[in-house]
Amino acid sequence: MPLHLKSFPEANTIGSMTRKIEQRSNRKETSRLLLLPNELIQTIYLHCLEINMPRASPALGAALSSDVVFNLAILHAFWNRNATQSSEDTMGPNIRELFAPSEPNNMKEEEQARMQDTLLQYDWCTFGRLKRCFSLLMEAIMKDLLWKLAVPLQDDDEDRMKSLIKNLPERNTDFTAAGLDAPNTHYFNLNYRHRLSAACLLTYHHLNSPFDPRIIPSIGIYPVQVFTMPERYMQGRPWTDDRIDLFRMLSSGPWRDIPYSKTAFHEGIKNAILEQNIAALLVLAWRADEFSRRSMRVLTSSENLPYEPSGELFRLAALTQVKRGDSICDDDAISASISLFKLLIRLHAESMPRDDPDITAWASQLLTWNGGTDCDRMFGQWVLDCKEHMEPEYRRTKGERHHYYAKPEDIPIRRLPMFFSGTGSPHRSADVMLRRFIQIEGTVDLFEREVERAFPPYR
Repeated sequence: MPLHLKSFPEANTIGSMTRKIEQRSNRKETSRLLLLPNELIQTIYLHCLEINMPRASPALGAALSSDVVFNLAILHAFWNRNATQSSEDTMGPNIRELFAPSEPNNMKEEEQARMQDTLLQYDWCTFGRLKRCFSLLMEAIMKDLLWKLAVPLQDDDEDRMKSLIKNLPERNTDFTAAGLDAPNTHYFNLNYRHRLSAACLLTYHHLNSPFDPRIIPSIGIYPVQVFTMPERYMQGRPWTDDRIDLFRMLSSGPWRDIPYSKTAFHEGIKNAILEQNIAALLVLAWRADEFSRRSMRVLTSSENLPYEPSGELFRLAALTQVKRGDSICDDDAISASISLFKLLIRLHAESMPRDDPDITAWASQLLTWNGGTDCDRMFGQWVLDCKEHMEPEYRRTKGERHHYYAKPEDIPIRRLPMFFSGTGSPHRSADVMLRRFIQIEGTVDLFEREVERAFPPYR
């Protein structure tokens, strides 16, 4: 049966179809938005702050790839509109100048959280860039606050303040400056509690202050608000000094009970142990304790339950040493494993497995370790004795939601951990095992204070 020509498209039909496809392709390549100059495209983005705009096409992504856009995007995403926690908190001239040519945004918290989560995934959103942007926010808000309080600074003091804020303080820092017009009448003090924290406390002293003379007015300044913590920032891989500092910087602000991935946090602790990175584990232990207490305030009740590391982490800390046969051959490795194990104990001693053969063998080896000290051998014996002498303690304790005069039967029974925030729990001061541990260590301070003493170089 002969085939009819109508069964196939004619040649001119094929040609017309090809031309239509080319025309559509050309229209996509030369959209009106892409015909605009890069500066105008960037201005459009900074006004609309559409987080998916750079992803719309490679050409748009290239047009928006500039330091100006990167920095302003970070400022918009992390700026806290209520930086001084005041109902009269308004934008001053320095904030407006910092955000130029765009205007400070009025995004909702959900929008800021989504924008933060997106920006933190980009490779250009580095620790150094975030640190610079947070410093710029702190500087602008400080200038606006002093302008609002009518406290002009002397030139030397203004230079010192700029130098202090420029890179965020490396440790707990106090800064005092006097007013230019009346240095003997009023002055202020700035206090940074945490390393790299984009937050400080301003205490204003004035002899003729309009405030109540019995009260020294203090203003908490929080120019940065963090709403999200990406999983990769909690996992390390590896835990470099910059990654430790980045995690500290993002987690030191005024968190509002932000949900975080416990699985990612567990991976971060596990990686710190595998790398034998004591500084990383110390910072993670500090934040784990804070995260768990904040989340418990939201989730259930007034009781502040500590973070409980799994038994796997204790076992891993004991097995990170280098072994040849049955003897320990690396003194540095065993010293690191002891330090890691002690941090886990202070995080939550009750989570340590009691009858684990690997932990028992490791503790027994400490008793005969030639390179160890008396304290190391005492700690090995302490771990072995935990199987019989460390029992959880339960007691009726009042919480935030229980009235002072509540009936005893209405007060819940809680498990009291041996350690609280890294130091010995006041409720367990008579505990024999706690006393022995403190005797071995000498002093057991709060995680928060210990972290502030451990500034770079970490190793």
